[in-house]
Amino acid sequence: MQTSTTLIPLSYFYEPAIFNLEKEKLFNEHWVFAGFTDDLLEPNQYITIDYFGESVVIRNFDGELKAFLNVCSHRFSKICLHKTGQGPLQCPYHGWTYDKEGIPYAIPRRTQFADLNPDALKLKSFSISTLGRFIFLKANPDGSSLKEFLGDTYVLLEKVSGAMGQKIDTNVMAIKANWKVIVENTLEEYHVRQVHPKSLYKVDIQSSQFDF
Repeated sequence: MQTSTTLIPLSYFYEPAIFNLEKEKLFNEHWVFAGFTDDLLEPNQYITIDYFGESVVIRNFDGELKAFLNVCSHRFSKICLHKTGQGPLQCPYHGWTYDKEGIPYAIPRRTQFADLNPDALKLKSFSISTLGRFIFLKANPDGSSLKEFLGDTYVLLEKVSGAMGQKIDTNVMAIKANWKVIVENTLEEYHVRQVHPKSLYKVDIQSSQFDF
């Protein structure tokens, strides 16, 4: 019986240990697209995203974008409960409020907390960088800048951002599959004729060769 080989072992698509290793070695070390500046134009506006299993909040602090783990350092409640909003970075459970450095500065009944060091309760922060209207995050503060990471793609995305019109709608799709399956589906055009006959198929993309 003839057997086929794959470039990526099949277990890499479902083993939790592999996914955890990918988060540690890949996603935490490199820049990841997180959203659009269009949603953060006004002071105190925020968005929340799922960052590979962790909730992250990105907020406009008087024109400066900051990103933090969306979990209160007191009792670990989620701070911002909605996908988008506008208001203080305040935990809805006990009212702890955080500044642009992620340090709690407004703590109800503060005098009852003996020997409390607010600096020690600073929220976990993420590196954040923008390219035009695109927002990128990185968990590891060290390493390459966004421009260095993107290389030649930096200029291309800058042009794409400048050509974008006003946002008129948002569509979000949650797919229960390993991320590599989604990337593979996006990169191959074999399905375009069947699935997108009235849109992408008209672009006449020819980028694949199929063999076994």
